[in-house]
Amino acid sequence: MLTSSESVVLQQAQRGLRSLRAVSLGVDKSGWAAGDGGTILRTMDSGVSWAAPTGDLPEGVAELCDIRTICHRGPIVVAGGDPGPLLLYSEDAGSSWDSVILPMAGRISRVERRDLPPAGDLQGFRILRGRIDR
Repeated sequence: MLTSSESVVLQQAQRGLRSLRAVSLGVDKSGWAAGDGGTILRTMDSGVSWAAPTGDLPEGVAELCDIRTICHRGPIVVAGGDPGPLLLYSEDAGSSWDSVILPMAGRISRVERRDLPPAGDLQGFRILRGRIDR
């Protein structure tokens, strides 16, 4: 909020000034954080500094999606949350993003990295479904 002697000016919140809900850190000092309004941030120094990835999310996703979970393995990043079964993923460390609607009810509550070598696409990750709110 900015004030002056004659008025009060409220500034509109900028995109990205929202709650962060999930973080994924790797042993190589890389990491990802995610949260409300499609916020996704990347670190390459164990969280000392954070920046938005170079690629944009698919059109309309940021305005509609609150990310509750994120996980990564090397350059593959997988994230999900509300609404429902929307899954976001990048196979090139955030340079480009894609989305898929999974054939399930409820929201994605957790994405885990499995201890299997990745075999392309989303192999090596497990998607867990949250409860269905009625």
